[in-house]
Amino acid sequence: MSMKRATLRTHRIIRAVCSLIIIGCVFVALRFVNFAALFDNINAQGYDPSQELAELIQHLGLTQKGDRILRGTRPELQQADDFNNSCVRRDGKIIILGCYVNNRVFVYNINDQDDLRGVREATLAHELLHAIWARMSSDEKAEIMPALDSVYENNEDLKKHLKLYKSTEYYDELHSIVGSQIPNDQLPEALKVHFAKYFVDQNVVANYYHQYSDNLATIEKRLVELEEIIKEKKADFEARTQKYNAENEQLSEDVLAFNSRANRGLVVGEEYDAERAELTRRQEALRQEYDQIKADLDSYNAYIAEYNKYVNFTNKAYKSMDSNSVGPSED
Repeated sequence: MSMKRATLRTHRIIRAVCSLIIIGCVFVALRFVNFAALFDNINAQGYDPSQELAELIQHLGLTQKGDRILRGTRPELQQADDFNNSCVRRDGKIIILGCYVNNRVFVYNINDQDDLRGVREATLAHELLHAIWARMSSDEKAEIMPALDSVYENNEDLKKHLKLYKSTEYYDELHSIVGSQIPNDQLPEALKVHFAKYFVDQNVVANYYHQYSDNLATIEKRLVELEEIIKEKKADFEARTQKYNAENEQLSEDVLAFNSRANRGLVVGEEYDAERAELTRRQEALRQEYDQIKADLDSYNAYIAEYNKYVNFTNKAYKSMDSNSVGPSED
């Protein structure tokens, strides 16, 4: 009896040890399961992007990991009404082109493709990077934060832009901006390695951003230049016109006075010739000044026409990017 009890007890111990081993193996296995990748694969099941969006995704040149994450967010190109419902603005003055909410990526399908070529690809990449940041562990984020900070410290545009965001959003937004806008050769090595996990060539993404942003920046710079040119030319034109009118009026009075004196015989001979020659010289000088003012006025008007053209261009471009500028669609 004592041996049977001992054997039974031994079997129970063996079963308990085996159970602990099995549980331990399960925990070890779970440590190596990439739940984010698993969920992305599940979310991507049955996802079929439109042909237009599929082309944009292809343009980004994503790695397998980048493509999996993007498809896991089931990205969608939306027209104004749907986009405004999906992406709520915190500030009505700020134009948004996309958003990442509730593990979904939404991109505004702007109409003006020629003037803003590249904007949809850049926006899609930007929102993908938000999804990537959300999937990174604390340790992974900590590894690249110093590199992100170094880019920020050397970029005044970034400093101005990030003032619009809360401190808690700093790294999330900085990560998306840097990855979708800054050329690869301007990035620290840690960020080059990081972005290479998701983009075959991160320069391709940055180039899409610069296709439209550099064009707008060049035009806005030219507008500032034109404003200064027009301001200076207007002041000069008004001063010269005022001087011309005063001198022309004075010449008319002097001619009348000369004719009156000549008719009365008060000015004759060499004196007559000298005064008449001086009036003629003044008249010719004013005629030349008039022609120059007219030419300068044509130049002034040309600058105004150029200014108005660029104002119309930028207004059209920003209106195209602003989903709130589009009226509600009719049923």
